[in-house]
Amino acid sequence: MSLPIYQRVAVTDAGDVIPGAEYTVINENTGVAAPIYSDRTGATLLSAPYFADSVGTIQFFIAQGTTFRVAASGGVGSYTDRYVYGVAEAVLVQADGNVEILSGNFGIGTSSPAAQLEVWGAPATYNFSAGTDPLVNAAIISDNVNAGTGPALVLGSVYSGDNTVANARIFAERQSTGASNAGATDLIFEVGQASGSALVERLRIESAGNVGIGTSSPIYPLSVSGEASIDLFNTTGGGQVLNFRPEFGDSNKYNMSISSYDHATGSGDSDGLSINGYDGVSICTGSSTSRLERVRIDNAGHVIAGGGLTLGNGQVYSADKTLDDYEEGIWTPRYVGSGVAGSSPTGVGTYTKVGRMITVTANFGNFNVSGATGDMRISGLPFTPSSASNNLHTGAATTNGLGADVLVSSILVNEGYIRLRIANTTIFKTVVNANNRYLYTTVTYETA
Repeated sequence: MSLPIYQRVAVTDAGDVIPGAEYTVINENTGVAAPIYSDRTGATLLSAPYFADSVGTIQFFIAQGTTFRVAASGGVGSYTDRYVYGVAEAVLVQADGNVEILSGNFGIGTSSPAAQLEVWGAPATYNFSAGTDPLVNAAIISDNVNAGTGPALVLGSVYSGDNTVANARIFAERQSTGASNAGATDLIFEVGQASGSALVERLRIESAGNVGIGTSSPIYPLSVSGEASIDLFNTTGGGQVLNFRPEFGDSNKYNMSISSYDHATGSGDSDGLSINGYDGVSICTGSSTSRLERVRIDNAGHVIAGGGLTLGNGQVYSADKTLDDYEEGIWTPRYVGSGVAGSSPTGVGTYTKVGRMITVTANFGNFNVSGATGDMRISGLPFTPSSASNNLHTGAATTNGLGADVLVSSILVNEGYIRLRIANTTIFKTVVNANNRYLYTTVTYETA
């Protein structure tokens, strides 16, 4: 049988090494000198007196199951230690109460430890505190091979009755059964909350490699509170993408992500930030229980203000993504005389409205006029002109067959029609009754 070895450096309480110290080995049970050997087989018995080497090292072999005390002294002081060598282990119990395992395995709750330190115990019931007491105790608890809570490291403080007060716990939770314990296992971290309450799980590393913070069933590499799951990956171009839908393939990870962006038009340097949404990007406000979309950029690049984006002069954006006071359309201009309307031929007109400013066109092609008298007018304006005293608007007119005069178009105060006036005069053009004539005019005016 191999004997356990004792090997220590003789050191005083002050920390001074005792070179060449003379030492004795006393059997604690009999009070006499214990036999010690120079080899592990016990073939060579050492003879007293015993001396440490030049650097203070004491080394010998001793029979298993021996409780003994080593006492050494020299020029700088003395040294004493007490040890217990178990049947199959080598354990040193020092005079200051510390324990050292010199060789073999050490078991607590098991007679056949398979590791240097193996601790077994039955599942225990714990009281729980708020964690304000000093963490002076720790326990390693192991149960059977059933599914559920497995080996646990419990950090406790004081004792409450017969139960240890637990402040935190780290334990394995097996997801299957079996004597080999080869099933899927999660690692769980719990902490105390308040006096008398159970420990609360705060972090879990599950068997598939997912990590959950605030959730016991993480489904992503990192799940936080079960609400936000993120995935950071590099594109082929080296850009960083923070993706909120990890189940997407790489080609679609941009659809819900925040990424670096090259604003330098092809330099290759990612000098900016891009917020990416397949159907759009929204800015929302609201309370903890509701969310209201305020601004959206849709996938066509339109900016939409759902609650109304206020512009100058009270203008807002409309649902069709344009200014609500911007309008395009057609109208029907009518050629009439100021005295008698006559046959009143109609033309084709267009208008564009921006705010209160209206630009209209009126086009009469190959038209016939009969029975009209008075000044030449065009009626049917799509919007009523403003009644402001300074409201005088002049536009261009092109004619054929209506005389040699150069005409311009005018809209006067409180008049809902276009007058045709001879250029550079205050004279309005008299209506011309004729066939196959042509007239085109345009004017911009202010509506009410």
